[in-house]
Amino acid sequence: MTSKHDLAKGLPHKQDDWNGYTLDDLKYRRAYVAARKELEKERMYHNLHNVRKGAVSTAAGTARRVASAVPFLDTAMVAWTVGSKVIRFLGKFRKKK
Repeated sequence: MTSKHDLAKGLPHKQDDWNGYTLDDLKYRRAYVAARKELEKERMYHNLHNVRKGAVSTAAGTARRVASAVPFLDTAMVAWTVGSKVIRFLGKFRKKK
């Protein structure tokens, strides 16, 4: 396993015989960093688009599930109403202690 000190020895500006970057080196590095920035920006825009698309489809899916549950909820409410009235009615016939 290499340490940070060993890795630093491999860097050009850490070597004893290094005279600095040339203009061509600097231009190349600037172009390389600019290209990496553009690629990263495109990747971020792509990920953001997927997140937004997923959020819309998730909201639509949730609305669809709620809408499909409405008939079930209507049935449950009717059953609750009828059931509570039946229980109250039958409760009148119970013997009191």
